[in-house]
Formats: sequence, structure tokens, C-alpha cells
Amino acid sequence: MDQNIKEAIRKLKPESKDITIDNHVRHIKILFEHFANKKTLLEYLSNPEKVLKNLEEKYPKISTQSSYLCSIFMYLRAVEADEKVIDFYYQKFIEMKKELKQIDEKNEKSEKEIKNWISQAEIKQKIEDLKKSFPKTRDLFDNFQKYLVLNLYSLIPPLRNDFARVEVFKKFDENFTGNSINLDKKTLILNEYKTIKTYGTKTIDLPEELIKIIKKWISIRENPPSFERETRVAV
Repeated sequence: MDQNIKEAIRKLKPESKDITIDNHVRHIKILFEHFANKKTLLEYLSNPEKVLKNLEEKYPKISTQSSYLCSIFMYLRAVEADEKVIDFYYQKFIEMKKELKQIDEKNEKSEKEIKNWISQAEIKQKIEDLKKSFPKTRDLFDNFQKYLVLNLYSLIPPLRNDFARVEVFKKFDENFTGNSINLDKKTLILNEYKTIKTYGTKTIDLPEELIKIIKKWISIRENPPSFERETRVAV
């Protein structure tokens, strides 16, 4: 399914970057897998009221909802779906973009964002809670990965969702063109992000504390505790 969606959108938008198309594919796949309930992808997306309800329940932030709507709109255009359905999504997308612009101009959070906002103090508390859970948990890798992500957002300047597609290299590959962490030089290198054309490649120095956490994460991933290995084999 992924390849079919990708090829359809690529045909519609041949100038788009791979990362942009991959994000569209990821959005559509998530919605389909969570909410389609035995319907085909086109059948599910052809019920925009249901899709919008699903989006609001799963993603309270309007910015996230608008990103998903953009992906749906692109896909439906690519497969030449019903024009009324396409227009419904497009008009809703435009409404959300206007609302986001108003929020940005006032520098205010939406009601849903306020409700779901997490403070720096709450992040630090969650980090401490996860740290204390390590000796007792049977899901060490999953919990440590959450611990790593929270520390990424806590120990370096906040980014958008650029951590979602980062490769970690013990020995850096100079030919790699995506987003990456270079453990040799202790840097985060961003080559794929929304404003790359304006700002170019970003290189962010990583603190030693974060490097140690990343190395520990690699160690757990490569050498999981025996009970985790047994669980994975059983699955």
C-alpha cells in the first residue's frame, strides 16, 4: 500500500522532496491502520466527517490535524477521487490554516493546545519517573527510548518533529544525506526539514549527558535484557 500511495502522490507532485512524500504516506497509513475498520482506504477517506472526528480524537493540536488534511487532500487529488470530497477537505484545511495564522499573530495557544500543553517542569518530572522505573520495568527498551526522546527535547533547543527521521551513526557516513546524529563529533545534523532552502544544513552540538544517553540506548537496543529477548522471540 505504501508504494502505491507514494507513486500516486509523486506523479501528482514530481517536484516534492522524498521526505515530504514520505510524510504524506505515513499520515495516510496511520489513519488507515487505526480507523478504516475493514474499509478500503478510498472508502474510509470518502467519509470526511468520520475522518475529521478521528483526527480530533487522536490529535488535539490543530497544526497536526492540518498536516494530515494536507496529506489526505494530496492523495485524493492524486487518485482523482470525488471532487466534492476533495473540496470538503480542502476547505477544512484552509479554515485550519487561517485559525493557525490568527493564533500565531496573537502568539496564543488554542484551547486544545492549552489543555494538552506540557511544561518543562512536567517533562523533567517524566524523565525522572522513567529513570526510576528502569530497574523494575520489563519494557526497558521502549521506556528508555521515551527517556531518550524527552531528553532530546530537554537538553538541546526545541525543534519541530525533526527527531522522527534521525539516523544514529557510531562512525559517521559522510555520504548520508538525511538527518543524523554523529557520535564521533557529538553533533546533530539536519539536512531534511521544512525550511532547509532558507537556512541550509543545521549542525547542533550535543551535550555530553545526551551522548551518554544515546550510547546507552544503542547498547540496550543491540543487547536487550534476556526477558525482553524471550518476549520478542515468543511474539
